[in-house]
Amino acid sequence: MCNATLKDRKHSQEQRERLGLNSIRNCIRKGRLRWFGRVQRCSDDSLVKKCRDTVVEGQQTKGRPQKMWYQVVDSDLRSLKIDRDLAQNQTEWKMAMKKPIYPMQAWKIDV
Repeated sequence: MCNATLKDRKHSQEQRERLGLNSIRNCIRKGRLRWFGRVQRCSDDSLVKKCRDTVVEGQQTKGRPQKMWYQVVDSDLRSLKIDRDLAQNQTEWKMAMKKPIYPMQAWKIDV
């Protein structure tokens, strides 16, 4: 792809930085936060908001409970230092989502 083969034994991180690509984790995080902004702007009687706020009754399975969607979103917002109320303003939210999640380090090419 960029004149690199498996024999070169380059790390994926190095290749992503060289090509200017985000990691899959960051792409998923951006998609999740975009959806969060859309859900926050929905009216309170929308089906999506009702489903998000629904609590399922019954017994839990053994072991540690899985993280809920909103818990993952809260940790994303905390790590990016974004306020949850910013999602109410669509233009500001879009600008916040366009910023790089983790700035790419400058790639140094030795010639």
